[in-house]
Formats: sequence, structure tokens, C-alpha cells
Amino acid sequence: CSSRGAQRTRNSDALAVVDSGTCMAFVVADGVGAMGASPLASTVAASAAADWARSRFAVALDEVPSLLTSVNDAVANALRERGEAGATTLACAIVADSSAIVATIGDSEVLAIGPAGAARRLNELDHVPGRPNVLLAWIDGEAEFELHAVALDALPYRMCLVTDGIVKVLDYRRIATIVRKTPPSIAARALVLAAQDFGATDDVTALVFSADLAADTRLNAAF
Repeated sequence: CSSRGAQRTRNSDALAVVDSGTCMAFVVADGVGAMGASPLASTVAASAAADWARSRFAVALDEVPSLLTSVNDAVANALRERGEAGATTLACAIVADSSAIVATIGDSEVLAIGPAGAARRLNELDHVPGRPNVLLAWIDGEAEFELHAVALDALPYRMCLVTDGIVKVLDYRRIATIVRKTPPSIAARALVLAAQDFGATDDVTALVFSADLAADTRLNAAF
């Protein structure tokens, strides 16, 4: 689920989900700042990350550089055609056989949520401590960077990918509570609505899935 912020004229967030039958990709991206083509950058980055996963039969950390190249090249080409500046964060979970690779750049977050307790962030953040709006790294098709990557041998009870518009207004305990009390198929919408209720002014995007991906697929089909 994604929604434009109350003080924004357009939604610069993007998300993508792909299921190739052997590999699944879940992606959120947040267009950076006031650069005119950032919404394009986020949309292209999310789509490129999902496309990269379509032909995968397994996931491994040593394949992350290939993901980086695919996304960065796609963003560079799109921005070059537009002739404008843009940049985006990226947070993705590539899942195969109940294991996953989490790869991120920027300040979008991948959260693990257990049956109890607060959500736990799985990725490093690329922003100045105490100044979350000031990023240290992003994808713009030009600057060199490294994706933060971590391998998960098993999926958590719930996994949640969110742009910073969510975590600016909802703490990890509240996020976990919301996600646990609703089915994965509607938890993302519940998070977005809660963030708006708590005064979110930024664009807000959430993507939620569970360790039981087959059940998630059936529930999403029902909605």
C-alpha cells in the first residue's frame, strides 16, 4: 500500500512485487527530495529490482553486485532520457525456498516482526544520525555506492518493508502490533492508515508478507 503525503503534490514512493514461481521479490523505493525526476527514479528502481529476480532460482549474497548493476543502470538510462536529476532509496527482499537476501540503500527499512515484541530493523541506514532527512547514499545512476546486504536462513513470522514516512510517526513496537493483529494481505494498508492518523506528512509506503508465502498469495487473491 502506498499513499501520497498530506503536504506533497505527488507520491514519490514506489513498490513492486514479483513471483517467478521459484523466486519472489518485494521492493519499496522512496524518491529523494525535491529533484524533479525522483518519482521516476523510484519507479524504475523498484521495477528493475523486481525484474532482476524474475529469472532467479536461488538467492545468494554474491549475486547482490549484479542486482546493484541492474538497478543503477536502469535508473541512469531513465534519468538520461528525461534529462533531469533524480534519486531514490531502495529496500528489497529476494526470497527463494524460505530463505532471503535483504538488500538496501538509503533510509527505507526492512523490519522483522516476531510473534511478540517490537519490530527489529534488519538493514543499515544511510542517513546522518539525528537527521534522517539527510541521506549519505542513494541511487541516482551516477554516484558509486554499495548495497547493504544480509542473508536470512529463514523468514521471520512477518517481514515489513517501509519507506521512512512510516517510521517517522510509528515506532517499532506500534508497527509490530499493527502487523500482528491483521492478516498480511491487509497489514500494509493498516500501517499506511495508522501513519496518516498519527500525522504523517511524508509519502507513506508499506509492504508486508509472512513466512507462509503460500497463504499470503491465497489471501491476496481474495482481496
